[in-house]
Amino acid sequence: MKNEKELLKMLRKIMNENENEFMKLYYLNNKQKKQLKDHRKKTKLQKRKINGREQKKQMNQRLKLKRKKKNTKRKLISCQIVILRQRIFYYKRVLMIQLWIFN
Repeated sequence: MKNEKELLKMLRKIMNENENEFMKLYYLNNKQKKQLKDHRKKTKLQKRKINGREQKKQMNQRLKLKRKKKNTKRKLISCQIVILRQRIFYYKRVLMIQLWIFN
């Protein structure tokens, strides 16, 4: 009986850690999306101010590179979120099974 309780405690602890990590990543991802929107608004204003085709082309190239970098970061974070969701679901299932077996 002691081992069962300890096992349940361990599983709950692991689940809580994963949920906390998931929430951090989730909020971080939303924050990055908002920053990207703000950044795009600023760059649009900058584009209006810039005269000359060459300068505009250079700006567009720089922006494309920055967006690619940010998109890859966002994809990585969203992958981590999916993995954590799966882990949390798995741990909850394991907990439910453990409770069902021991009761």
